[in-house]
Amino acid sequence: MAEESEDVQVESGQYSSKHHAIKSADSAAASENSRLGAELAESSALAHKNASQSSAEASEASRVASNLSESKSKTSENNAKASEIASAPVKVLPLLVRSPLKIG
Repeated sequence: MAEESEDVQVESGQYSSKHHAIKSADSAAASENSRLGAELAESSALAHKNASQSSAEASEASRVASNLSESKSKTSENNAKASEIASAPVKVLPLLVRSPLKIG
């Protein structure tokens, strides 16, 4: 009676020890699969969290680089204007000299 196949009653409403051993092993395997699935989900969540953090850091680095580039562009523009002004010909206006006014 102890060796009856799974799901075969040995007496009315009673199953063999082999039946219960098989059911117990199935339950243990399902429990282990569940545990492994939970570990995998936890690892996946951590990987996504880390990827999100990396993306946020890369975005911030890009923003800083963009601001620096804009600042350097304005500096170049200002330097070009200063160079243009410095190289412009200077007009010298003639100095008008008047003779002193005599009274009297």
